[in-house]
Amino acid sequence: MKHKKKIAIIIAAVLLLAAVVFGGELLYSKLNPNFEYIISYDGATITRYKCYDDDVVIPGKIGGLPVTRVDEDAFTLCYKLHGSISITLPDSVYDVGDLFERGFFNAIYISDKNRHFSSEDGVFFNKDKTKLIRCPTTKEGEYVIPDTVKSIGWGAFHDCESLTGITVPDTITGDEFPSFSGCSSLTSVNMPIGVTSICFSGCSSLTEIIIPDSVTTLYDYTFSGCGITSIDIPDSVTSIGSEGTFEGCRSLTDIKLPDIVTEIGWHMFWGCESLKSVDIPDSVTKIEEEAFEKCSSLTEITIPESVTSIGERAFSECLSLTTVTIPDSIKSIRGETFAKCTALTDITIPDSVTKIGGYAFWGCQSLTDIKLPDGITKIGDLTFGCCESLESVYIPGSVTAIGERAFSECPNLKEVYFLGDAPTELKKDAFSDTHPDFKIYYLKDKSGWKTPKWKGYKTVPLDNFDDLRTQ
Repeated sequence: MKHKKKIAIIIAAVLLLAAVVFGGELLYSKLNPNFEYIISYDGATITRYKCYDDDVVIPGKIGGLPVTRVDEDAFTLCYKLHGSISITLPDSVYDVGDLFERGFFNAIYISDKNRHFSSEDGVFFNKDKTKLIRCPTTKEGEYVIPDTVKSIGWGAFHDCESLTGITVPDTITGDEFPSFSGCSSLTSVNMPIGVTSICFSGCSSLTEIIIPDSVTTLYDYTFSGCGITSIDIPDSVTSIGSEGTFEGCRSLTDIKLPDIVTEIGWHMFWGCESLKSVDIPDSVTKIEEEAFEKCSSLTEITIPESVTSIGERAFSECLSLTTVTIPDSIKSIRGETFAKCTALTDITIPDSVTKIGGYAFWGCQSLTDIKLPDGITKIGDLTFGCCESLESVYIPGSVTAIGERAFSECPNLKEVYFLGDAPTELKKDAFSDTHPDFKIYYLKDKSGWKTPKWKGYKTVPLDNFDDLRTQ
């Protein structure tokens, strides 16, 4: 029996030694039941906190070894304590990874003897306070960054929803300026001369901002969700993100883009419901999908000749848009481009356009008549569906295909004038639910037509092109 007991002790000792040398898997401390940890060559790493309390003191030692690391996922399961945890780190810890990026902490305290980190007013710094690493997400009111700070972590103020003002020292220059994404109560922040990049997405209380001449880049979503009413972009800016730069800026009324902009990116102005006018510079060659979607106050837009491509839903649900001029450089109008532009009364489609996609003008309730360009070959599904005021349409001879329900639910549509042969493809319900006296007019010398009906629709033959123009 004694012999077996000795063997068991030896085996346990060997296993413990292996854990120390090679890194044991998930050892539980009897002295600190709140933590899970593993052993490595230089000490213990806290891998999990059991979420018992919101006042957390990381022990200096655990299992008889110094605590040197706190895993960045150690508090992942503490979702009920999110934003309320106060944490104190011992002098032995030198690595916390991205622990403080997760938003669990309202205060961070560091032992004065720690050689790697420090804290002040619950804010996390490196030892000599030259770098601000993380401000707790629950920090309230105005915060003055110490003059010792020369750099700030990009996400140091991320989601600090209760901060109302931040004073940044002049020591911060170049790309060391942090992101203030998610600082929804922020009303003021100064930007020192020399800053080259900025980010204020989600700063819904920020109504005014002056971009320094030193800024060279506006990244994706830089101002998305901001409360700004107007903004001047300096000539120093040489790059603007391709996605959502001003997305959801509901109070933005006007903006002038610099000449360096070559494309209006995806969602760049999506949901800017107060935006009334935009000057699109001649440098722009592309307007991406949903670029101006839901800009419900936009009344008119002039697209320069430099633009060769307009994405799907680029102007959909621009409820106040009355006039659009499309340049000759555009070859196709894609799906839903102007869908639900309920105030649209006048649109000029150039002869360069050969295709109009499905739903392109669906729900344009104020559109009364439209002349399609001579080069167009196909009208997509529901292209002009639900255009309640549409009374007449001229369809050129180049059209060979009309999509399903292309002109359906246009209750005032009485007359469609075809300038050429009957389309070889007419899909289901192309002219359904139109005016009770709906008729198709065609030229007698064109082929494929039948009288008194073609494809179930009443037809009227005309003698010549002049007669057609005077109907």
